[in-house]
Amino acid sequence: MSIKTVIVEDDLEVLKGLRQVFNLSEELVVLDTFTSAESFLEKVDELTPEVVLMDIGLPKMNGIECVKLLSKNIQTCSF
Repeated sequence: MSIKTVIVEDDLEVLKGLRQVFNLSEELVVLDTFTSAESFLEKVDELTPEVVLMDIGLPKMNGIECVKLLSKNIQTCSF
C-alpha cells in the first residue's frame, strides 16, 4: 500500500534531494511538491495527501501557520 505524500520546501536543492530520497521508497508516493505554503493550500483538497513534509521556515506564511490552518480544515473534512 502506498503512502501519499507531499513536500513543501522553498529551498530548491533541498526539495530536489528530498524528492529523490522519497522516490527510493516503494511505499512513499510523492503526489506533488510546493515551494510555498500558499501554493500547497490551493491544491491540498484536490491531492488529499496522507503525509505532508513541511518546512517551518517558509517565506510569507510559515510552515507552522500553514499546519494550524490545515488542521482546522481537516477537522471539518470527512475523508
